[in-house]
Amino acid sequence: EEEEEEEEEEEGDGSHPRCDFQTIAAISDAKYHELFKACNLFPSADCVAVVRRDKGAYNAATFVDVLDGGKTHKFVVRVPGHGTLEHWTDEDAYVLEREAQLIEYIRKNTAAPVAQVIDYATGHENALGFPHIVMTMLPGKPAYTLWFPEGYPFVGDDDVFRDADVPPPYIE
Repeated sequence: EEEEEEEEEEEGDGSHPRCDFQTIAAISDAKYHELFKACNLFPSADCVAVVRRDKGAYNAATFVDVLDGGKTHKFVVRVPGHGTLEHWTDEDAYVLEREAQLIEYIRKNTAAPVAQVIDYATGHENALGFPHIVMTMLPGKPAYTLWFPEGYPFVGDDDVFRDADVPPPYIE
């Protein structure tokens, strides 16, 4: 049985073997609306809109705009790709909590531009139904646009860039 699992991991789509992005992608826009209502940031918000969904190697990212009093506030909700009931562990919950705390520590104690953590949940008992981190969205552009100025490198149908933790040598 272990050998079968190892083969599946090696023959997989290149993503982490515990990640289930299909389930995470199925989270409805209504659930994101409920999450922002539960955060109670803007009790009189005119509109909460999911504007884009994307994924990296380990997290799904949902970009949400909240319109309040004529001003648009931008947020990112990160949900671990392995944040399903089937794959989530106590260790994962511990790591997510420490990650949220570390982001806030860096934001408060350095001059580095770091998003503000608005909310996080380490389990499934929350408005979204999945572990997550809600953060303010920072201005700027993704690092991969600097690493790959001519576009993403594709190999077949795989998005190689999603697992690229290191920029190409010509960037360094």
